Order: sequence, then structure tokens, then C-alpha cells
Amino acid sequence: MVTPHSLLTEARVELDAARRLLLDASADNVRKSTGHLARVADRLKDIRVEKNPVLAVEVDHLRKELKQIGVLLQSAAGFHAERAELLTSTGDAYTPTGEPVVAPPPPAHVLEG
Repeated sequence: MVTPHSLLTEARVELDAARRLLLDASADNVRKSTGHLARVADRLKDIRVEKNPVLAVEVDHLRKELKQIGVLLQSAAGFHAERAELLTSTGDAYTPTGEPVVAPPPPAHVLEG
């Protein structure tokens, strides 16, 4: 049975997974973390706290953490987008084997808390 506490636990697990990925904020990890963060937002959206003030405080705290990680995620994505732009704008944007560097598109992030 899905309970508010089980949803909160699932949200915490997903948030921790995203946080671990973002400790090494490579472009790949930034992309991978977005799924975890979307699941956190979904879990938080489904929790009803009207009759449980303790749960309301916990959900509020988790939402604040989600927003903080969202800011860090956007910063990392911006860094990688600027880096990719810089690499592709230089005349010597080639790999050591002579292949042209193809910059991946920056990840799209939409986080609502």
C-alpha cells in the first residue's frame, strides 16, 4: 500500500541518488540525475499533508533540498553547455584521433517544487 511515508522515503532515495551523481557533475551524470529529480518531484506532488503537520515539515524540507539541487544542476548544465560551445567554436575542435568534436546538446531541466 502506498502511504505518504512510503512516498517520502522513495523521494529521499531518489534525491540521494541524484545527489551522488552530481558529486561528479559530468555531462552524463547531469543527464542521468534529471530522471531521479523528476521522480522526487512526482513523489512530493502525490503526498497529502493536510492532517499531518510533522509530515508537512518533512515534505517542506525535502522540497527545499530539491530546489537547492535544482540550482546546482542548472549551474552544472550551464557549465557544460558553455564548454561545448567553446569547444565547437575553436578551429582545433578535434579529438586526438583527428575526429571533429561533436558537442552533445545541453540537457533540458524543468524542476518545479
